[in-house]
Amino acid sequence: MSSKNEIKLSPSSLAYLFESKCPAAYDFSKRLEYIGPERPEDEYMKRGLLVHSLMQGAIKTYEVKDRYANSLYEKLIAIKRQHKIETQEVELWQDFKIIPRVSWRRRLDVIGHTSNRRIILDWKTAAGAWKKVDSNIGLVPPQSMGIQAIGYLIPPPKVENWPTELWFVVVSYKGPAEIFKYYYNEKDHKNLLLAITVARDMIEFFNINGYPKIRGKACLSCSYREPCYEVYGWEKSFEMKELHKGDYKLSSKKSDNK
Repeated sequence: MSSKNEIKLSPSSLAYLFESKCPAAYDFSKRLEYIGPERPEDEYMKRGLLVHSLMQGAIKTYEVKDRYANSLYEKLIAIKRQHKIETQEVELWQDFKIIPRVSWRRRLDVIGHTSNRRIILDWKTAAGAWKKVDSNIGLVPPQSMGIQAIGYLIPPPKVENWPTELWFVVVSYKGPAEIFKYYYNEKDHKNLLLAITVARDMIEFFNINGYPKIRGKACLSCSYREPCYEVYGWEKSFEMKELHKGDYKLSSKKSDNK
């Protein structure tokens, strides 16, 4: 059981903290939920959620009216059949202490079995194929080498034979699904623990002193621009996440992130 003062991080939240380059944006993302008019990116997000629900068996194809979602689903199913992947666990949530004062939370799409070994699978829906960059192991998409990859393969406490291989199965509107494999290694493990340690120290400092707003060009595409710039009536498009209700007072007149 995690302590009340323990910092809660996930692969996605840790990545966002560094990628956003703005502590205030990270703070907003932790406590605010967007409930306003649908934005262009929401369509892709909803479709991705539909595909994940189909892969988990939570809904059936005849219940889904989005033909693109059904098409993406069929491509993922083709990959499962081609590689004879047997599903062992789906939608697995884990929460454990990864370093002092930090709880690591993650959700795994699938733990499966293929070719006499256990693997973790992560279903990815994308508008197009993942772009690749050159590396010491050849051309690789940066997404397959990120925090999520090693963040999933770090074994939880008291669990034996944790998978050391992760498959990102990426499906887009054109062409078949692609598989990008990532393998556990100590170098990336140490790198992740360093990133988490830096994040912990930053967050503890910001929790006491406030989260600075690093305004600039990135604001143009930031999902939290309205509350950050205190646009009149921004509260109509956001609500406080359940875990933080009562911790903060929403007000378009004052937004000091404390």
